[in-house]
Amino acid sequence: MNIKLQSITPNLMVENIDETIAYYEDVFGFTLLRTVPDKGDLDWAMMKRNEVLLMFQTKRSLASEIPALQSRKPGSGTTLYIKMKGVQKLFEEIENKTEIVAELEHTFYDTKEFSVMDLNGYVITFAEDMEE
Repeated sequence: MNIKLQSITPNLMVENIDETIAYYEDVFGFTLLRTVPDKGDLDWAMMKRNEVLLMFQTKRSLASEIPALQSRKPGSGTTLYIKMKGVQKLFEEIENKTEIVAELEHTFYDTKEFSVMDLNGYVITFAEDMEE
């Protein structure tokens, strides 16, 4: 049997699931799919917008599963690169809702992109291939 990778869904360590859910709904238009537990003090959540899935897990919960993460902070230099369509419109919709850390620009590798820092310290770059 050949090895075939099928998808990647980041599981990002956060301090507060409820705040993270509200932020991703408000700023980026993600939809909450499920949480663990279903109600109460949440440890984990999965959210989606179009074909992009993100999971969020509290530091407390994640560090108990993977002890090597106990000394790490959320964010920890992790960046996400999301390819999309409509980057200009998204930039205009969110530029006053979150911290822009790299302005909208046309890159040398022929994308139009910008980067934000989310409430947990993760840098997210939204990029669109330029049409010829």
